[in-house]
Amino acid sequence: MPDSTTSETGEVSKDLSQDQKIYGSNFPGFKETSADKWRVWLDSEFQKQLNPMRTKRLHASRHRHFRQGRMWLSTRDGKTLHEPSHDKNTVRISLNLIGPALDYRLGVLREQRPGFKFQPLGSTTDAKEQAQAQQITVEYYFHVLRAWMVFQDVFQAAQTDGVAFLHVFKDKNTGE
Repeated sequence: MPDSTTSETGEVSKDLSQDQKIYGSNFPGFKETSADKWRVWLDSEFQKQLNPMRTKRLHASRHRHFRQGRMWLSTRDGKTLHEPSHDKNTVRISLNLIGPALDYRLGVLREQRPGFKFQPLGSTTDAKEQAQAQQITVEYYFHVLRAWMVFQDVFQAAQTDGVAFLHVFKDKNTGE
């Protein structure tokens, strides 16, 4: 593997310059062991994503507030939402179009119902039998462990935030 460090003449090698095109101009290189250089690169990548992610977090937070029935929201700093102050006797009329939209998202999720499908890693009979055994095992544990209860929370997060992640694993010690 070619070296991706600075040569004696001070030229940056091809690999590092290619990596910097992909990962940014201050990318230290995969062979770099200095934690400070990696920290500087990570901080710069974090700063690049800060503003776009702030708006996405605010958008998801707004949907969670709407789901809980809080329709009158305001933000001053672009980071947090709160209900603006009002007179105790003020009547606020709102037409909640977000609630039905969120219900529609949930309906689409429930109709599509993602499932499990294991594909054989070859065309041999053993590979097909192994894929079938994996399929049966996963379906069995899905029902025994009542995984659909977890999926309700995942669907609600996907409904309000637009995305949800679920990490599934089997504990080798307990078999669950």
